[in-house]
Amino acid sequence: MTELKPSLVNRIRHLANASTGTTRSQVRKRIIDRRFVDLLASTKKNRRYDLQTAAVIRRVMDSESVGIDVGAHKGDILQHLVAAAPGKQHLAIEPLPELAASLRSKFPSVHVHEVALTDSPTTKISFHHVSSNPAYSGILERRYDRPNESIEMIEVSTARLDDLVPADVAPTFIKIDVEGAEQGVLESGSETIARCRPTIVFEHGLGASDRYGTTPEVIWNYFDHHKLSVGLIATWLEDGPPLGLDQFTEQFHSGVNYYFIAYPK
Repeated sequence: MTELKPSLVNRIRHLANASTGTTRSQVRKRIIDRRFVDLLASTKKNRRYDLQTAAVIRRVMDSESVGIDVGAHKGDILQHLVAAAPGKQHLAIEPLPELAASLRSKFPSVHVHEVALTDSPTTKISFHHVSSNPAYSGILERRYDRPNESIEMIEVSTARLDDLVPADVAPTFIKIDVEGAEQGVLESGSETIARCRPTIVFEHGLGASDRYGTTPEVIWNYFDHHKLSVGLIATWLEDGPPLGLDQFTEQFHSGVNYYFIAYPK
């Protein structure tokens, strides 16, 4: 196992020695999460984001928490929601029929919605199913990293997130990975987000979000309106500061990061 950086060790010792307002379990979680982040420095970016997201879930969820996975795909993140609170009914949003069916089979306790989220739902919409790379599927065609992807147009049902979350359910955590359609997802869940102020891990990057006309200013202002800060996941796990609008915008346009976290101020 890779050695922890001296600065990280000192930070962990500081946390371990701080008793006020921090339980032994919370300290242990944070030690594990920081070691996790340190070991991920050389890991492929997409995998690193998944592992960081798992660390966030361990931090913010307990056995009574409910999580929502928007763009659940094969369940790589959903499995961590179920592990954190196996007795609760989590929500998974996955518009591709074959993936939704697989999720229902793998996670029978999860309520799987075979829909695409939008703030203006209609009965059906055309959806780009990238059969050669399903993770890139979306409402609009995004920029693809590989040439000659195979695209099949299918029809999918739509819904608003607010209409899928019962009034007596308060989600603690939401993950959004929808290949650029995150603004529509957020706007479709504004009532739930205002009511519950969950921690949200979301994708927002060039080549996808810009195809919808979504800018980092729009996303940052949305969260600011809902009293949520925006930051880098690794920085949040280190209890670091949030990103200002200019910093978030620079992250987007430079492509340095495309996965972020929004959390209560």
